[in-house]
Amino acid sequence: MNKKLLTSLVLAGLVTITAGCDDSSKKVDDSIDKAKETATQVTETAQDKANELTEQAKDKAADLKEDASAKADELTKQAQELKDKAEQKAAELKDVSAAKAEEIKQSLEAESNKLSEKAAELKQDASKTADNLMQEADNKIDQLKGDASKTSDDVKQQAQETENKAIDKADQLTDQAKQKIDDLKTENK
Repeated sequence: MNKKLLTSLVLAGLVTITAGCDDSSKKVDDSIDKAKETATQVTETAQDKANELTEQAKDKAADLKEDASAKADELTKQAQELKDKAEQKAAELKDVSAAKAEEIKQSLEAESNKLSEKAAELKQDASKTADNLMQEADNKIDQLKGDASKTSDDVKQQAQETENKAIDKADQLTDQAKQKIDDLKTENK
């Protein structure tokens, strides 16, 4: 009777240990899956942010180029209007004083040339600024991608380490259970 009771207890212990190992294995697998899912979400979030920053930089650069081009066109138009006015004024004054008309014409043409040069400088400055913004955006995107990749790799590594620890612990529990069973068998003999 005592052997039957002891055998029943050993069998119940084995069932309990086996069920406990299965539960801990499932919990470890769930934790690993959650860690992998978190790493994937971090990578996707960083990629989305990088794409958003690229689009914003491109939009800003396009706006700057459009504004500079419009300003340059406006200055060129003003210069042309000044030149046209100068020519008209010169024609009106020609009869009165040819020398005075030529002087005014040259003065207004010089002013027109200055405005044209200023328009060209503004256009060039705006283009440089837009190019710098694009370069900064590209650099920031590369940095964000690198950071996201590193974070993802760290999370994956931690998940792998957790999985290895869980497997080692499960092996230890199994070995302990086997040892207990062997000890109980030895005692019952």
